[in-house]
Order: sequence, then C-alpha cells, then structure tokens
Amino acid sequence: MKIALINPPSSCVNEDRVESPLGLLYIASTVREEGYKNISICDMSGSKSDLEITERMRDIPPAEVYGLTSFCTNYQYAKEVIKNIRAINKLAYIVLGGPNASGVPEFSFNDSGADAVVVGEGEDIFKSCLDSYVSNSRLTGIHRGAGRNNIDSYAFPARDLVDLATYSRELMGNKVISLLSSRGCQHHCAHCNSVVMGGGNKTVRYRSSDNIVKEIKMMRESYKYFRFNDDHFTGNPNLEELLIKMKEL
Repeated sequence: MKIALINPPSSCVNEDRVESPLGLLYIASTVREEGYKNISICDMSGSKSDLEITERMRDIPPAEVYGLTSFCTNYQYAKEVIKNIRAINKLAYIVLGGPNASGVPEFSFNDSGADAVVVGEGEDIFKSCLDSYVSNSRLTGIHRGAGRNNIDSYAFPARDLVDLATYSRELMGNKVISLLSSRGCQHHCAHCNSVVMGGGNKTVRYRSSDNIVKEIKMMRESYKYFRFNDDHFTGNPNLEELLIKMKEL
C-alpha cells in the first residue's frame, strides 16, 4: 500500500519553504515504525506562481492513501490537491489535518472533499486511519487525535524523506534544523495556533534531556545549528539540565 503525505504551498507568504514540515515527518516516522514502509512526502512549498503550483500538482505521487496538512494560508491549495487526486483516483482515501483542519473541523470536512479530518496531534490517529483502510472499514468524518503523554516514545522525524538542503532557514551561512523538545503550553494566549492544536488547555509534555540529545547527536556531524520550535521552550522545568547536556556537544 502506497501512502503519500502532502504539504500544499502557501503562495500568499513571501517564503513558505523555510523548514521541513515537522508534523508530516513525525507522522511518517510513526507509521513506518508500525509497519507501513511505503511512504513518501510531497512538499509543494517553494512554488512561486500559480503556474508552478499547477505543474507541481502533476508530481503528486500515486498512492492509495493520502494525508494532507493545512494552514489557513494553504487551505485553498489543499482543496485543489484533493480535487486533483479524486480526478485521478476516485477510490483514494484522503485524510486532512493540521491547524486549519483543527480550527474549523466541520467546515474542513464539509468543504474540502477529504474522507476524514483529524483534529489535534495526528500521529496515532493517522495510523488508525491506515488500519481502517486495510480492514476496509475506512474511518470517515471528524476524529480527534490524542497526543501521547510520554513523547519520548515518538520516533524521531523521518527527515530522510525530504531534501533538507532545499529549505531556506540559515544562520551565519549554515543550514538550521528544527526540532521539538515539548508539546503544548501552560498558557492560553488568544493569538496562538497552539491553542487550536490543543495546547493551552492540557498538561504540557516534555521530552527527556537524553532523548533530545540523542536526536541532536544523530545530526550533529552534518548540521551546526538547531532551532527549537516549542511553544514555550523556556518553560521546560529541566531546561538547565538540557542546556548543560547540549553544551557538551
């Protein structure tokens, strides 16, 4: 069974190919760990015109199951991708997630053409969607993803599925790699999309310092700079321990 994860472009921003799509990379690594090995990522970011976006629509890989992420900035293209998939393969099983789907799930389900919409963290619920496809029961409608309490248990993001050299974030002429040391936030700021994704009203979950250092060590020879995409990095109660262990690298 072929699985394709798609990051639609955001043409309304100056630069949408700043960093690899961590959410999709986590989903990919999670389902690979569960035995779904034939998985690819189609990152359509970096398209500079509607013509280029149209051309890249043709590069969407053939698959039985598709997973798309959506923000408000690329939702229109997520819809277009789904429309193109349906034109080629009417039997394809399509799952839509991300902040936009989580923020307006009913609208996303009724408007997008997806078979299922995932609200919140998507790793384990997407695996359930794959299982349902295999068993011919197909989960449809809106489903809430339940994030794990022990986030050390997530496999590291499947960065091998994208070309990291094609992303633009740099520091002093060197590529920057993004990672997460926690999920959620103890605060509830009205402007923050973390609230939409489930943060701000749940217990914040932190990775252990050793688990974070292990991930960094895997990339340390190739990359010099790392960026934490946490909602509240300095809220980590083990921050001093983490920084000391990182300093040793």
